[in-house]
Amino acid sequence: MVEGGAILLRDAGNADAAAIIELIAAAYAEYPGCVLDLEADMPELKAPASSYAQIAGKFWVAQGVAEAARILGCVACQPAPEGGLELEKLYVARGARLLDLVEAEAVARQAGAIALWTDTRFEAAHAFYAARGFRRTGQRRLDDASKSVETSFRKDL
Repeated sequence: MVEGGAILLRDAGNADAAAIIELIAAAYAEYPGCVLDLEADMPELKAPASSYAQIAGKFWVAQGVAEAARILGCVACQPAPEGGLELEKLYVARGARLLDLVEAEAVARQAGAIALWTDTRFEAAHAFYAARGFRRTGQRRLDDASKSVETSFRKDL
């Protein structure tokens, strides 16, 4: 549940692109120096359903049932290079929960683990992942507009 009503969890469609981009841009705007460079960093957001279908992934959205059916969150996953699934694009408006979708998909695929990368500035997300059983496994520096340093997390299933 979210404030003001229920949410519908569903597969994302390409028609959701603008709302997903708006959601992620709003999340980036909360952190000084974070820049959403759509063309360089996340061109797959322009057609999320098609992009993830091509890589055997899944992309979901949480949509408000009331309030003009606004997109409240998104989450995606794809096969990880080392096995299991890689969690991606988990951006949530306050009150929506999406990680359960990826965990259920991992179980259905008999994946041994879920891995993810997240910006070191997203400390609230780090605490959330730790509370859900993820452990830190590494770090990398990206050559992007935000000058990102990312931390990796992994949850063995």
